Amino acid sequence: MKSTPQTPNRLQNLCDEHIGKVSDKWESYIDIYDELFQEIYGSVESILEIGIQNGGSLEIWSSYFPVARKIFGIDINPKCKLLKFKDERIKVFVGDANTREMVNMISEGSTFFDIIIDDGSHVSSDIIRTFALYFPKLKSGGTYIIEDLHASYWESHQGALNYNFSSIEFLKKLVDVVNFSHWGTDMSPSEILQSFINLYNLDLEPDLLLSIGSVYFQDSICVITKSSPAENPLGVRRIFGKDASIDDSVISFNHSTSATPTQYTNSLFNLFVDDELILKFAQNTAELTTKIENIEDELRVIKSSASWRYTKKLRQIRYLMSKFSQKK
Repeated sequence: MKSTPQTPNRLQNLCDEHIGKVSDKWESYIDIYDELFQEIYGSVESILEIGIQNGGSLEIWSSYFPVARKIFGIDINPKCKLLKFKDERIKVFVGDANTREMVNMISEGSTFFDIIIDDGSHVSSDIIRTFALYFPKLKSGGTYIIEDLHASYWESHQGALNYNFSSIEFLKKLVDVVNFSHWGTDMSPSEILQSFINLYNLDLEPDLLLSIGSVYFQDSICVITKSSPAENPLGVRRIFGKDASIDDSVISFNHSTSATPTQYTNSLFNLFVDDELILKFAQNTAELTTKIENIEDELRVIKSSASWRYTKKLRQIRYLMSKFSQKK
């Protein structure tokens, strides 16, 4: 996503000219944001950013969105209480974003946001829980953005390539939700996310998931839009033109709707792996790993004890005697 000479990067200019509080963003994000917001920046009324660090991005947003009435930020760092802003539209909430108390605090009863940006811990469980808590607070037509998803491939952030319960795998599932009407099964949108719901204790109702309008990925970032659930989001089939000399049967499909065949006899569908089994395996593996670590800790304590050191010579003599016996 690059701005052209016809669409100058207004956000980049604001960032370059900014001399206030520090903002930290990857340069590709600036292009993405300008592409996303260049048509709507004059009408955005509210924005929420989770993870604000020094607060510079809030100052930049206050310049970028001239008619915004609420520019909110959340950060878990207690030092953020010290941040002061000249613009009264900016408000900072300090605490854990992934609590119902914080959601209620920033909502102020009926607040919904045009834009929500998750630039928080980048830990998979946090990203997924944050989405479940705050996507309901996004306006219809709004945009939800998750930054720094490269961390979802790292062990330090509860991730790995193809790890079933990482944030990136959760977001991939949302692509399936967008195409829900074509599954050919009676599964609900929540069912394919059930393992995440169980593991992370999420509240993800089918109607909420069906309000996902689109899911877009670019390097390290995901953009999710919200729309009103539609009975037939694909629309009707439209046939244009009159010359169908190769295949005239297509003419009869004008204004028809998509008919999804049942997929219960689809052998590939029957190979579908139950994420619940994977979850149980992952939990059992984690429990065994913990037990092994505990045993290793106990062995280290034993080996560092005085009695272990005092009996070292006896163990060596026993070993030599066993070797001597084998030779005889």
